[in-house]
Amino acid sequence: MRGIALQSSIEFPTAFEPLLDQLGGRTWLALPHSFDGAQDWGDDGAYDENTETFTHGPGFDFPNEVQLVQEPHIRFNDAATQYGYCARCDLFPKYASAISNDWSALFGTRKPVPDPMMWLRAYYASDHRSAYLQEHADCVIQCVDAAYWAFHSHDENLVTRLAAYWDRRGWPWRTQGLADTPL
Repeated sequence: MRGIALQSSIEFPTAFEPLLDQLGGRTWLALPHSFDGAQDWGDDGAYDENTETFTHGPGFDFPNEVQLVQEPHIRFNDAATQYGYCARCDLFPKYASAISNDWSALFGTRKPVPDPMMWLRAYYASDHRSAYLQEHADCVIQCVDAAYWAFHSHDENLVTRLAAYWDRRGWPWRTQGLADTPL
């Protein structure tokens, strides 16, 4: 898996603009803090202040299209263990503006993931997460501490296309191995 990293706090839709239409056709899994709250997505017209709900658009669709992967409550006072999310739709470009710039991690697979909880549990349980992702993911997108973005993929064309875009924008990027990324 080839990877590149960009030291910047640029928002996801801008940093990954040339790939948004290229990342479809994958199953996307994401760690729990990978999405900003829907109220921050910039679609004020779709939010009803009186009912405090979205009436249409991505904020309305998100709960139905992006499944929260969590353990059920065992006892009344127990908090559910959240493993992350699994998209039931093409995540991009529709939800590009929802990707958090602070500690987000998204994993794209070419094959459907029949049991997202088992996939994410195996990721968390792995002593070598980069090796797990190398085997089970096609793409990895990560933002660390609102300071840099990392992109890794088995598809060399995606990496090359993104690097060329970052070059045209004058953004300083570097090659980065998956094992060098805090997962």
